[in-house]
Amino acid sequence: MRLSRKLLLAETALIAIAVIIAFMAVWSPVNAVVGAAVVLAAGTAGCLFRAGRLKTRHRLEKLWHVASRRHIREAGKRKTLNGKYLEKIAVAETWVEHGFHSLAEKRLKAIEESEWSFEETRRSAASVIASIPDPRDHAEPEERFDVVVVSNFNLPGGTTESNRQELSLLAENGAKVAVVHHPLVQHCDRPLNPKIEQVIDQYGIRRLGPDDSVKADILLMRFPPFATTLRDDLPRIDAENRALVVNQTPMTYYSSVGGRKKQWDVQNVVENLDAWAGPQTWFPVGPQVAEALAEHHADEFDLGRVSADHWYPSFDIAAVERRSGYRDAFDPDDVVIGRHSRDHSSKWPELAKHIHECYPSGEGHTVRVLGGGSTPERILGRIPVSWQVLPFTSDPVESFLAGLDVYVYFLHSQYVEAFGRAPVEAMNSGVPVILPPKFRTLFGEAALYCSPSEVRSTVDALSSDEGLYRRQQDAGYRLVDDLFSHDVQWKRFEKLGLKTR
Repeated sequence: MRLSRKLLLAETALIAIAVIIAFMAVWSPVNAVVGAAVVLAAGTAGCLFRAGRLKTRHRLEKLWHVASRRHIREAGKRKTLNGKYLEKIAVAETWVEHGFHSLAEKRLKAIEESEWSFEETRRSAASVIASIPDPRDHAEPEERFDVVVVSNFNLPGGTTESNRQELSLLAENGAKVAVVHHPLVQHCDRPLNPKIEQVIDQYGIRRLGPDDSVKADILLMRFPPFATTLRDDLPRIDAENRALVVNQTPMTYYSSVGGRKKQWDVQNVVENLDAWAGPQTWFPVGPQVAEALAEHHADEFDLGRVSADHWYPSFDIAAVERRSGYRDAFDPDDVVIGRHSRDHSSKWPELAKHIHECYPSGEGHTVRVLGGGSTPERILGRIPVSWQVLPFTSDPVESFLAGLDVYVYFLHSQYVEAFGRAPVEAMNSGVPVILPPKFRTLFGEAALYCSPSEVRSTVDALSSDEGLYRRQQDAGYRLVDDLFSHDVQWKRFEKLGLKTR
């Protein structure tokens, strides 16, 4: 606006000068024309010069404003990034504390070398790097153990219960046992599960540390995901026999419908464990894991390392009082249907229709759930009135199962359940089990199999025929005794190389 106003004034001045020169032309036409040309040329040049200066100034002001805004944005970005860097440094410090040295060092060096890092941030990263211990040179092993068990001992659920059962079995029968806790890097600061701590304290089981160097008849590793990223401070274990219990499939689902989310990488686990402990035999925890490895992962590793035998979880059958026939409080007009599992989408049918069919609500049935119910609540919109949902901490599993009449265990249709510890616990407690047909390969005649739409009629058949009820109880007891008892598990250890007893 200012530039336009100045140019207008200049134009007005030039016109006034031209008028004066026109009057002069009456006395001297030639001089008047020359004078007018000179005045006009000079005025025009002046206007153009002034206009150029103003445009240049405007451009410079615009560039300065752009640079200022960019500087403010970059300063804000740098401050935000350094806040995140400090959080990552804190995480890396936790990794160092739990033995994940190389992973922590890689992250810290990236922060230290970043052009966005403040000097204080760089010093913090360098300080943690300086705290990382040098790699250890282990001495030749002298102390010997019968069995060393390596697993992630801070987990809830089936993996921890299997570890607890086997550690108790080994220790009670005189085996010299040691453990190595190997957490997942993303949860490395979680404490040991109290069940594992109790067993370690009760039997005086040795917990091996980074400086230990030992021999073992058997090195038993359970839960493959722990080996996705190995600790850098693992002890040296020279074992005659090495086994990995594969109690989780590498993928969550194996179909385009359910998705193919990877849980652990087969090649990565093979390479890491071979480098640390030497080649090992893989024992699937059940037929579904064996099938998944053969059908979907044969091109990722040598299937020859997979044993034809399964390393089933074991159960202390003497610790549970088995009942015969209906429970004392059985009411045919109010049959109690139950299930227990962790509260996860894979552990429930994905369709509301199937949940209603598998766990019928209303007159004649009560549903009890141990382990939480946020998943069915999300799918159904609300928990049915006749359902009783309890957290895992509210009741021991044995007490919960003692209050059930029928056990129904249906999962996401595309989920591959590695084993099915929950149904076996129900069988061992004398609760007849109803399952989807995919479990038949493992449990055979010990369970009844049907589709979701047939669950209600199957429950009604059991609740109206005590003879059928007893036959299913007895079939469940036989299966547990034949495949999942402590006596059978001890024989598996002996076959693997255990010499004690």
